[in-house]
Amino acid sequence: MPEDVIFRAEPRLWKAHPFSVTLFGLLSATVAPFVLGGALVETGWAAALMAGLCGPFPLLWMWLRARSRELVITRSRVRKRSGIVSNLTTELAHRNIRNVQIDQGPIHRLMGCGTLRLSSAGQSGIELTMRDLEDPEGMRDLIYRQYE
Repeated sequence: MPEDVIFRAEPRLWKAHPFSVTLFGLLSATVAPFVLGGALVETGWAAALMAGLCGPFPLLWMWLRARSRELVITRSRVRKRSGIVSNLTTELAHRNIRNVQIDQGPIHRLMGCGTLRLSSAGQSGIELTMRDLEDPEGMRDLIYRQYE
């Protein structure tokens, strides 16, 4: 019998990395059309190819990494699923969670996102890390409410 999903979250790419996404997006929008429009022959193929690839591919990679991770909070456990080609799933029962850490740098704090880290009594160290989440404090509170 499937568990009731209370909350499902994916990383927020733009909120967590506003400068990188903007930079790579601008590179994609400004440099790539020149490369595709014939600058490849005029400026040298190696320089034009590198300029054209500097924008779209890092942006695509960041997007794929964000879309391939998911945090699910149910009534009894927290589950993280990640992977582009294959999947890795980590689950922690609410009753076993002993430590919740939230990491927010100045930009993340301003944008309202951060990293959520969970550990249990059964392991030493952090067992579940989910980066670039929107409102990590709200997720922490949601996890604590399920435990009560």
